[in-house]
Amino acid sequence: MMQDRQEDNPPSSPLHTLAGQEHEPLVNTTSTATPGWTPILVLAVSSAVLGSSAQFGYNTGVYNSPQDAIRDSFEQANQSIVFGKHTKFSGTENSIAVAIFAVGGMVGALLGGFLADIPFLGRKYTMLANNVIIWIGALLEFFAVHPYMLIAGRFVVGINCGVNTVVAPMYITELAPISIRGKVGVLHQLAITIALLVSQVLGISKVLGQEGIYWRILLALTLVLSVYQLVTLPWCPRSPRFQYILRQDEARAIETLKHLRNTDDVSHELEEMKAELSELQSRPRLGLLDLIREPWMRWPLLISIGLHMSQQLSGINGIFYYSTDIFDTAGVTQPDLATILVGVVLVTVTIVSVILIERQGRKTLMLYGLGGMSISFILTTICFCFQEAYYSDSNKLTAPGVLSVCSALLVVFFFGIGPGSIPWFMVAELFLQDARPAAVTVAVIVNWSTNFVVGLTFQGILDSLYPYALLVFAGLCGFFWLFTLLFVPETKGKSVEDIVSKFKSSSTNSKPDH
Repeated sequence: MMQDRQEDNPPSSPLHTLAGQEHEPLVNTTSTATPGWTPILVLAVSSAVLGSSAQFGYNTGVYNSPQDAIRDSFEQANQSIVFGKHTKFSGTENSIAVAIFAVGGMVGALLGGFLADIPFLGRKYTMLANNVIIWIGALLEFFAVHPYMLIAGRFVVGINCGVNTVVAPMYITELAPISIRGKVGVLHQLAITIALLVSQVLGISKVLGQEGIYWRILLALTLVLSVYQLVTLPWCPRSPRFQYILRQDEARAIETLKHLRNTDDVSHELEEMKAELSELQSRPRLGLLDLIREPWMRWPLLISIGLHMSQQLSGINGIFYYSTDIFDTAGVTQPDLATILVGVVLVTVTIVSVILIERQGRKTLMLYGLGGMSISFILTTICFCFQEAYYSDSNKLTAPGVLSVCSALLVVFFFGIGPGSIPWFMVAELFLQDARPAAVTVAVIVNWSTNFVVGLTFQGILDSLYPYALLVFAGLCGFFWLFTLLFVPETKGKSVEDIVSKFKSSSTNSKPDH
């Protein structure tokens, strides 16, 4: 539904103009009443982001803190008979349990785009059905009597999260009116960051990150989010765009629009959907390979891939994974609690980005974020170099250590400004209805796979290049800053049709004028 409003005003020149300038709208999209938040829209968005997006955030962070407790529980010979007998949990098996989550995410992302386009499922019922997967995964984790059972549970939970990262952003983007489409899109990342923070707090050793049944409860708490969605989502509407364009049910789409906007005047959004349907009916239905074969679709696909690669190759996971070591080296006496500060900063700045997204625009915030991260990584590296000389007592705070903590928090701050949230929903703004699921699927698979590669290689980079390891990510952030400046369009206030038309017009020119 959100995408109903997604269509607004475009630029009318080749790719670089699309990427950098504001233009007058081709169609007057101003109406007497600007649609915004309504009760049913709030319910639908909250059901999607808390029941799907938050699943991804919670399960991303929940396994990090209790790893030692899980290993000890498996290796204790006096476990209760309910949870099995003595079983060794090797370091290799633990590493597989960490990495297999991303593998499941890639499988889920591949499934998500396919399922979301099935007429009787669509976005809404794909999310509902996906709850079956999270229950299977969580119960496997809770009742794990062998490390392989826990690994299987992590894999299944990863599948659920992979589906969620494809379908939830599409659903909420298609529900939102164009006036708040960016804000609604950022809520996906906000839910992820809040859930990640909650998992970090619950996972500390004094709460649920303990041996016995505690860590099992910690992993199973993800089902609370599932229960919320199972209770609320059935009362929420399907995407009006999905109803109108894929199911071709105009009457139901109009009824849904009126309900979502709390007004009988939905003629403008209806005209936008009619224009999109007419465009889609004028050509054969596009598949995954068409994204590559069609010249005018290659640029938005490459931009989508670049956006998601920038999120993972920015090095943010290095800060997440090794923030405890950074704080410990700085002389912070409770590095576990200090790590929670990273989550607090990320949640806070994501809330700020909700406010800024419709004022500053997507591209501007991406540039601020990537540029700020690059500079912050350089500052962190300088602090690491000085810390080598100062560091002698892990319980003593040093000036370089404190500055390294501050610069690491700056990395998190700038990540939350743009790269953390914008790639998740911006891809959906670059494609029409028939190509959107395939494009989002490709981009999210790239996101998951890049995350997996970074997770496997970061420790090696850190060990071999310390204290200069973070300069690698400073360079990557600089590269993606330049990529964003040159090629990423500003989609704020523009309709999907207008954006796509610019890509089409640019593909007719052999060379964009700069």
